Amino acid sequence: MRITVQINDYFNRYGVRSGEIELPAGATVADLLKSLGIPLSEIGFVVRNSTVLKETEQLRDGDVVLILPFVLGG
Repeated sequence: MRITVQINDYFNRYGVRSGEIELPAGATVADLLKSLGIPLSEIGFVVRNSTVLKETEQLRDGDVVLILPFVLGG
């Protein structure tokens, strides 16, 4: 299945960019995060359609998810 991932610039340090990613059917949020190589300790929220997802939730083909760190500053 294809997921569109929107990544906060904070995660550029891990070489991660926004875009589409291919995952196996039934993949969870945790599977997505592992495939991106972002340490779980850096993840604040994963959001789909204005809903914060848990790591155990399954993703669906065509999902658009936003990954945010715990702290944002300016």
